[in-house]
Amino acid sequence: MIQKIILTLLRGFFCNFEKSFQAFRGNIRCLNTETRMSLNVLFVGLIIFVFLILISFKNVNATEKVTLQLRWDHQFQFAGYYAAKWQGYYERAGFDVAIQSAVTPDGQIVSSVEAVAKGDADFGVGAADIIMGRDKGYPLVVLAVIFQQSAAEFYVREGTELNSLADLTRLRVARNVNDLIDVEFQAMLQSEGIDSALVPPYPHEIGLEHLLKGRVDVMPGYRISVPYHAHFRGVKLKSFRPSSYGIDFYGDSLFTRKQLIKENQEAVRRFAKATLEGWKYALDYPDEVADRITHELTRSAPSVNLIGLNKFQIKGIRELTLYPVVQLGHVNPNRWRRMHTFLKRAGVVESEFSEDIIFDPVRRGQERASRIQKILLTGLFSIFMVALLSLCWIILLRKAVAKRTRALISANKELEDEIEERKHAEKLLEETVKDLRETRDKLGRQEKLVMLGQLSGGIAHELRNPLGAIRNAVYFLNMIMDDAKPEMKETVGIIAKEVGISERIINSLLGFARSKPPCFQKTDISSLIQEILAQTSVPKTIEVIIRTDDIPTDFQADADHLSQIFRNLIRNAVQAMPEGGKLIIGSEIQSPDWMIIFFTDTGEGIAEEHLDKIFEPLFTTKSRGTGIGLSLSKSLAEGHGGDIEVRSEVGKGSTFMVKLPLEKKIKGDV
Repeated sequence: MIQKIILTLLRGFFCNFEKSFQAFRGNIRCLNTETRMSLNVLFVGLIIFVFLILISFKNVNATEKVTLQLRWDHQFQFAGYYAAKWQGYYERAGFDVAIQSAVTPDGQIVSSVEAVAKGDADFGVGAADIIMGRDKGYPLVVLAVIFQQSAAEFYVREGTELNSLADLTRLRVARNVNDLIDVEFQAMLQSEGIDSALVPPYPHEIGLEHLLKGRVDVMPGYRISVPYHAHFRGVKLKSFRPSSYGIDFYGDSLFTRKQLIKENQEAVRRFAKATLEGWKYALDYPDEVADRITHELTRSAPSVNLIGLNKFQIKGIRELTLYPVVQLGHVNPNRWRRMHTFLKRAGVVESEFSEDIIFDPVRRGQERASRIQKILLTGLFSIFMVALLSLCWIILLRKAVAKRTRALISANKELEDEIEERKHAEKLLEETVKDLRETRDKLGRQEKLVMLGQLSGGIAHELRNPLGAIRNAVYFLNMIMDDAKPEMKETVGIIAKEVGISERIINSLLGFARSKPPCFQKTDISSLIQEILAQTSVPKTIEVIIRTDDIPTDFQADADHLSQIFRNLIRNAVQAMPEGGKLIIGSEIQSPDWMIIFFTDTGEGIAEEHLDKIFEPLFTTKSRGTGIGLSLSKSLAEGHGGDIEVRSEVGKGSTFMVKLPLEKKIKGDV
């Protein structure tokens, strides 16, 4: 409405332009020459200004035709893009969007990366193939990440013997070498030290027939579709994911080419924003969108019970987007860096990682403003210096040179002082930022611990009763199995051992649910460590050395909490040395206020990329670990006003340092 009013006023202005101009010329004839020239310039400037306004409003309501290239055929996997079009988000952002399926009528598959790079499409949906495209020299930029997790999985028939990734070297694995799933497959093998060349590729076909008829033993696929087709066929499959082996790739992501951003950054930003609005609508009203996809979009790829497939994908897409826990479109540059590192280690890409793979309009604007500012300041400073030197030369060269020399010396000293002040301020800022980040991480971890504690208490309570029944059954079986076969006794023994392991896990879960403030009392830490070692099964191949003579015998602490911390660290050290080694438990008075109790092993060590995650709840690199022990231990140490730090080197071992205040200092004290 406002635009129409402005256009109407401008048209009225130009309709009466001739009369206005004649009146204007008549009124200024009586003025002097200089005044008339100034008014003429002002009038011409006004005409140019009005003309520019007309041009700017000419295309206000025009829509730009763009093409979005999908990475597969029409299905709920791309629900957000359809919703953005159907709900008018794209249109309100100024776009007429054509959404193209990746499957052509003749069955050919169109690469979204190739289509965007060559200009056949303006925007595309991709994942790791964006990095591979940039490695080929395509100037691609990620606008938003839709799937925070990769949907890639690998499937085998029930009954196939697959206990570890090493078994893949003797199985027939269907692979399209270096395609979107295969690069995750290679990264997964590489993370376990297996050369992908040891797993020869077998032809991968669309559907399940080549797996079900035994032409291959393992096939790749996506968890949003393969389980549905297997269930529809009445087939039971087992699956494993690259993410279980630390390969945490992003899934579907919206991207474009750098030239589009250079030509119209604001339009790209609007398109990304409208897309995210569409995804929010699709995830809030999934059944409505799934029905429209089924009935309004034509698929080229074959599928049975399309409405069932789209409904099935709703739950999987929610899990992949992590909506609403994670903000739609969230991009972490470090995850793209890790993806690039995995692909480079696997030999899939050769180029170095560059952060310009991420679209950041704020940063780009700041960089442009900074460059302009530097140019202006440089120009102004140059002009000033030239004028000053010229003036000094004309007036009195020697005197001006001497004065300028003194001024430069003074300015240099002030500049040096200012540099020192800025360095000091920067150092303080860095320390403040570091403290804030540590506080943020600590609060985030504590929030996770609270949530896990609430959940863990219920789970542990529900599991304890059936485990008690199993333990009692094992006890009575042992009483009546004196004459039983050795194989049966061995099986019962395994059950008893697994029940013990399960009870330990439950006790760890209950540690979350029942965590309480420390109860300080006099504690003999040396005796406490000896007691824990006596209760812990330490293999004879591990030499234990204790150096805790300087620990006060009347140290104020919660013995139960310290026992839980030390027990977890000793158990982890033993597990890190399956072939034997040396465990050193020692202490050190670091200062009048702090004491450190360290646990050093000569085990496998911890990879550098895992060091900043090991204290996060549920993070573990062990095949049977819970990811709870270290997180709980750190929380208990912080409850004492202390902390746990770690130093580690792969192949040489790790040192965990429990830092405790010599005087009682409860978490939250200043």
